[in-house]
Amino acid sequence: MASYVVDANLLTLWVVGSTQRDLVERHRRLSDFSVADYDRLAGALNDADQIFTTPNALTEMSNLVSYGRSGDRARLVDAMRQLVADCVEVVVPSIDAARRPEFAWLGLSDVALLDVCTRTRPLLTADRMLFLAAASDDPASALYFVQSQPINT
Repeated sequence: MASYVVDANLLTLWVVGSTQRDLVERHRRLSDFSVADYDRLAGALNDADQIFTTPNALTEMSNLVSYGRSGDRARLVDAMRQLVADCVEVVVPSIDAARRPEFAWLGLSDVALLDVCTRTRPLLTADRMLFLAAASDDPASALYFVQSQPINT
């Protein structure tokens, strides 16, 4: 089993897909992903010991999920509540995150994740810039989620 730190985009994919798999390909904020991507992500996260994230990433995920169709809102909100209950939320003070040099190009939500990921709980992200920043600290602390490739731990 593994533990992961998960970014807002993949949390959005997980929430939307767990609500209704075919909603993944209709959701405005998930145009880069397919149902097969959701299935791969769900396979990894459902088998994980723990999922770590930050309040910043959860807030961003909530905003991204909200761009869905209003008819799906109640189910999406329930899925978000379940995700919040299931994740380990790590608070990184904004002042600490903002001191990182990567803050200039990644922003607050992503740099906070850099403070949370480690070799034993790598960052799982589809954001290439975020992946490269995490991997530059320690190559074993980041996994790049690329469509149709296995998630290697």
